[in-house]
Amino acid sequence: MNIQLISRSKLNTEKYDACIASAIRPMPYAFSAHLDIVARHWKAVVLGDYEMVMPIAYNRKLLGVPQVYHPFYAQQLGAFGRFQRDIVVVKAMLNALSKFYVRVNMQMNAANPIPKLNGWNFRQRTNYELYLNQPYTAIQKAYRKGHKSNVKASQSMNYMGSGTLSVDAFAKIMASLPTTVGLGELMDLVELYGSDAIHVARLKDGEIGALGFFPRLRHFIKGQDRIIYLVGHTTEAGRKAFSGHYLIDSMIKANAETDTIFDFEGSELPGVASFFKGFGPENRAYSLAHKTHF
Repeated sequence: MNIQLISRSKLNTEKYDACIASAIRPMPYAFSAHLDIVARHWKAVVLGDYEMVMPIAYNRKLLGVPQVYHPFYAQQLGAFGRFQRDIVVVKAMLNALSKFYVRVNMQMNAANPIPKLNGWNFRQRTNYELYLNQPYTAIQKAYRKGHKSNVKASQSMNYMGSGTLSVDAFAKIMASLPTTVGLGELMDLVELYGSDAIHVARLKDGEIGALGFFPRLRHFIKGQDRIIYLVGHTTEAGRKAFSGHYLIDSMIKANAETDTIFDFEGSELPGVASFFKGFGPENRAYSLAHKTHF
């Protein structure tokens, strides 16, 4: 196989992005414009004439030794292209990568198989996805009983409304949260995808109950779409009014009966995972790939 490691400066961006767009399972994170924001330094393992690509973020933070790490705000990377599910090709690309980097820690995508490779460890991680290609009533039937009740309660209160939020207001809120990482990168992503990707549920007095930033695959390609629940926050008052339930249910309702996947981005936190599972999504697991040798 003709496999090369190509630096960002020498990458054919048009061919690279076209490979991501035509992949079996394209993800917004892998497009060059997204990676240019979340990864200060990145390259790509490329098969042939961009038949398959595997973007990697790298640095020299560990004892001066080059390493591949996984950047924030890019949940799934790995191999993309026409052979995305081909275990032989994916294995070959990982083997090629390990010749250049002694330490690799990155998250693959759900379409990538898990090969058997000496010195490599693969751990499955959870990701919840809800397919919206059916009527809203059918989707809602799969909600957990408690979620149905909470959504109904939030709607019957008749004092909540959904809409968008200004970029400055969003930045101020996110900056105030101790859980926010990479605020600069996050705000650059808001600029990339547009402020209309910010959605908010407001209480009767106009105060925010819940908010979220939802980048979409359609920013890069037409046809199929994927809505990513990249970051979100529910206020104390919003929790009492089920604003988080209301916000996500509103997003689902607005995009029902379309070729769209609502991507919750999973969670390793039991409480958050349980909240996501209550909307009836499928677990489309992906793997964390790790290799270290000196």
